[in-house]
Amino acid sequence: MDKILEQRERALKSLRAADYLLSQNFSVFKDPKILVSALEDIFNCAASTMTAYLLFKRKNHKVEPFQDNFESKHRVFEANITDDLKQHLMFINGLKKLIEFHKESPVEFRKKAEFVMCSDGYKNIEKLTPELLKGQISKAKLFIEDVFFLIDNPGVKQHG
Repeated sequence: MDKILEQRERALKSLRAADYLLSQNFSVFKDPKILVSALEDIFNCAASTMTAYLLFKRKNHKVEPFQDNFESKHRVFEANITDDLKQHLMFINGLKKLIEFHKESPVEFRKKAEFVMCSDGYKNIEKLTPELLKGQISKAKLFIEDVFFLIDNPGVKQHG
């Protein structure tokens, strides 16, 4: 299977998984740990979408080679992003920040329908809520649409 198509399928699968976790599992079980899994799926969706874009650009010799890890892809994406996709950079950076904060967070706990992550000494606190993640899912859908519009319609300027 074409690598770009494979990344599209991965992105859509991760997006569906995140949506299912929020709309079905979380609404039934009310376990805030489900929010972390949904965040990871949204991040994987964005990473796969970004990878598809880079593979497309690489195929057309418009970006330098990149390693198969998020940091390398993110660096190349940021350096080669088109105006059509600049609006999505803050979304990707925000997801990356939340994922890193979760990995480094020494203290995490549930509070009602929130998953709270704290740094050492509680200097920084991040909260995952169903509302926040529903917004991230909407942003991920827009990112997918915009990237695959560019891939499916090379040379055509995006509207809006």
